Amino acid sequence: VFGNGGRMRNRGVEASLTLQPVQSRDVNWVFRTTFFANKAKITELNVPPFQTGGFALSLGTFQIEKDSSPTQIFGTIGTDAAGNPIAGKVGDANPDFQMSFSNDIDFHRFTLGFLFDWKYGGDIINLTEFLYDITANSVDYTEPNGGADRINRFGAGFSDVYVQNGSYLKLREVNLSYNVPESITAGIFGEAVR
Repeated sequence: VFGNGGRMRNRGVEASLTLQPVQSRDVNWVFRTTFFANKAKITELNVPPFQTGGFALSLGTFQIEKDSSPTQIFGTIGTDAAGNPIAGKVGDANPDFQMSFSNDIDFHRFTLGFLFDWKYGGDIINLTEFLYDITANSVDYTEPNGGADRINRFGAGFSDVYVQNGSYLKLREVNLSYNVPESITAGIFGEAVR
C-alpha cells in the first residue's frame, strides 16, 4: 500500500552580501559572502516512529518521528539494569548554518581569487576514528580520553563518543591569473581575437 506517510515543514533563511572595500586605478577588491540556515521538522507522521540509514543504534541511525528533526541521530545512551541498550538522541546531522567567503583582488593585470567555506554544527558519525580505535591504531590510543577510552565508553553502551561535531572551515579554491595585453595576443592569434 502506497500513501502519504506524513508531512514535513522546512524553514530557512538565505542572505548574501557583496562589498568593494578597495577600488582604485591599480587595485580592485571584491568581497562576497553568503549565509544560509535551514531547519526541518516532521509535523505529521501516520506511522509509528522508525529508524533508517546510518549504522543502527550502536553507532547512530536516523530516527523519524513526529515533532522532531528528520536528521536527528539516535544511538545508545547507556544500558538499563538488565544490560539492555537505552536509545536516545545523540546528535543531528543538520548544521546550524553555512557560509562562504569569496575574494577577488585585481592588481594591475594580476587577479588573485580565493573561496572559504564554513559549516557550523551538524554532527557526523566518525567511522574512521572508530575503525582506528578498534584496531588500536589511533594516534592517541594510549593517551587519556584517547582511543582506548573511546572504545571502553562505546563498549559500555554509549554511541555518542563517535557521533561528533562536523563543523569545519576550509579553503575551497585559490587561483592566480594574469591578463595578457591585447597587443601580445593580437600578435599571436592575429585578427581572430578581435
